[in-house]
Amino acid sequence: MIAPYFPTMVLPIYLALSFIDDDLIKASNDLGATPLQTLLGIIIPLSLPGVIAGIVFTLGPALAAWVEPGMLGGGFVNLLSNSVESAYTALKYPVVAALSTFVILLLALLLGALMLLSRRFADIGATFRVMRS
Repeated sequence: MIAPYFPTMVLPIYLALSFIDDDLIKASNDLGATPLQTLLGIIIPLSLPGVIAGIVFTLGPALAAWVEPGMLGGGFVNLLSNSVESAYTALKYPVVAALSTFVILLLALLLGALMLLSRRFADIGATFRVMRS
């Protein structure tokens, strides 16, 4: 399952890294920052919106995948999406509704945690202002 979801994770991160101004990295080197300090203080906070976008773009389809685990696992691998699909084919609609609600709440909780993390470590608005100019 890595092959189909790899581009949706890597491309937003690459795009976020490509928008980092080289002058910021040169300035941190001129001011005496070590490469680790440059990575932790400049590169990771400025690329965090790309990481969040990659997680959002990848996690949703990965949670909804039920064909790949069935084909690759031979029917012995049971993921959350397989449970929803088997309950749907058995016409257990309350179970389907409960599992689907659980998936939506899980995604909302993860997205909220990622937004709090990005608010703590990065300025998302500054990233979008750079993209406009």
